[in-house]
Amino acid sequence: MKTSDSPRNWLFLAAALLLAFLLFTASYRFNNKYTASAPEENGSIVRISAADLSGRRPVFLAKGWEFYQYQLLTPDSFANAQPIPNARITIGQVQGFDLGHGSPHGSATYRQTLVLDTEAADKGLFLELPEIYGSYQLYINRQLAAAGDGRRTSVQKIRLPEDTRQVELLLAVSDYRHFYSGLTYPPALGTEHTLNLLWTARITYTAFTCCLALLAGVFLLVLGLKTRGLAGSLPFALLCLAYIGASSYPVVHMLSLGGDYWYSLEHLCYYLQFLLIMLVCGRLSGLSSRVQTPALALAGLVCAAVLVYPLWLNRFPLKSMAVFSLLIDVYKWGTVLYLAVLLIMRFREMRGVDIALGCGVAVFGASLVCDRLFPLYEPIVGGWMVETAVFLFLLILSGVLLNRSIDAHRRLYQLEEESRYTKLKLRLEEDRYAGLREHIAATSRLRHDLRQHYRLMQRSLEQGDYAQLSNYLEAYAGEIPDGPGGRYCAHQSANLIIGYYLEQAKAQGIHTHCRASLPEQLPFGDTDLCVLLGNALENALEASLLVKEPFLTLNISIQNTRFLVLRLSNRCLPDTAPSPGRSTKDGDHSGIGLSSISAIAAKYQGSAHCQVQDSVFTLSVILHADNAIG
Repeated sequence: MKTSDSPRNWLFLAAALLLAFLLFTASYRFNNKYTASAPEENGSIVRISAADLSGRRPVFLAKGWEFYQYQLLTPDSFANAQPIPNARITIGQVQGFDLGHGSPHGSATYRQTLVLDTEAADKGLFLELPEIYGSYQLYINRQLAAAGDGRRTSVQKIRLPEDTRQVELLLAVSDYRHFYSGLTYPPALGTEHTLNLLWTARITYTAFTCCLALLAGVFLLVLGLKTRGLAGSLPFALLCLAYIGASSYPVVHMLSLGGDYWYSLEHLCYYLQFLLIMLVCGRLSGLSSRVQTPALALAGLVCAAVLVYPLWLNRFPLKSMAVFSLLIDVYKWGTVLYLAVLLIMRFREMRGVDIALGCGVAVFGASLVCDRLFPLYEPIVGGWMVETAVFLFLLILSGVLLNRSIDAHRRLYQLEEESRYTKLKLRLEEDRYAGLREHIAATSRLRHDLRQHYRLMQRSLEQGDYAQLSNYLEAYAGEIPDGPGGRYCAHQSANLIIGYYLEQAKAQGIHTHCRASLPEQLPFGDTDLCVLLGNALENALEASLLVKEPFLTLNISIQNTRFLVLRLSNRCLPDTAPSPGRSTKDGDHSGIGLSSISAIAAKYQGSAHCQVQDSVFTLSVILHADNAIG
């Protein structure tokens, strides 16, 4: 792409960046548990009315929790005394038990009181308890309602006591081995119908995105195998699998399939996405392996650290968590920086693929910025900001790879067509020269016998035996050999292709008419001209075999010294006549014949049009020459 297009390139990237910020900002505002409509809250007491529960979404209990640091309490603890909370927190504000200081592991207790109005209490409410990191006991109104040992986490739906206007929630958690500890995500309160709708929406979104990623990965992998483009398709297929592994957690947790091994796999897939995005983008941009290898090696080390990190957590909790968090931040921003530098390096020669990748980088970078700008964010439905960015990047990469695969398939077919017509032209040349040699040999024999023929004819004239002379001349005329083939135009390659197909048409009883006026030299490639004429005449010949009273009319000439104009007409069946961009051939390349003609016309700034009228198919092609054709 020319440098003059640089402002337009920047405009595309700026538009992508702006749209990404708008998307993630809207998601923060309208699809966020922390910004959703919240009930009245007074300290640790949350008042919930029927109006709060009237919408299609549940109430998210994010704010107003009493937090008892390093204390594992039970309802009896509050009966015998009144423990003092260390803080009142918003769930998600901290990701452990440390409150910004101390150890993130150990024990902690969360407590909140819900006060329902009469109508709300009669609705039959359920509590959605998200995954809890660690072993826990949940008490509702002093009764044990749920418990877990920390080995397998899941999202649970727990029924609240009926006809009770005041509900006390007490959650005691102990954890010594997870990166996140305790209650990390806000619980939700709603009717069974509302929670079922929420679960259905989450599973539907997850299933849709994961199935789409799987289909894209498999499709492009198969297409890459077929078009010999596996180098780009295989990393993309792995990226799709990594996305599925990192984003399918809503289904996994709701079906109680999560566990330590799943979390390790989920985290590995999440960070493996960054490595694979760098790999795919580098290959699509034509970056050499020598340049890519150091960055990919560092990314691989980070992924390995993610895999083995849980083994270090118990031995060096504070130090390892700080180092690990820093490493992850550097890894994320380093990926964006790597992709941005890659984009800048190719900016002067930016093509469509680079603009598409640039838009993906803009979306990816915007997700990381918004992730920092909006720390209190958890999507109600759908993925986190970075997950959404990766999914959009997947869609962009799918489009780029699909376009490349289609181009590769078209080029492969064009190469096969060029090879076929080159072989055909060589065979026709061999047949032509063989015929020419036979003609020369026959002519030499005739010249050798010509003196004897003259003497015999002279004797018949002297004797006045005109009847014998006439019979002799008639017999002699039959011995004169025919010349080598017909000559349709001065251009040798075009003459051979036209002659080959017209002779086939005549042999099939098809009436033909040809008017070809081409000079010996043309500014168009011989292969392109052969493919153009060969595809056009082959399609016309095949269509003519299907109809009664077939005919084939070809006109090809140079007009206005700069244009090669081809017009080919043949009788056809109206219901089977091809439309522009299609061919009559069956098989793997069905529909590519006229596409090849259109591609050749576009190559020479021309045009190709098809039309059917009164059961007559007409193909019109114009090729434009840069210089006058003499």
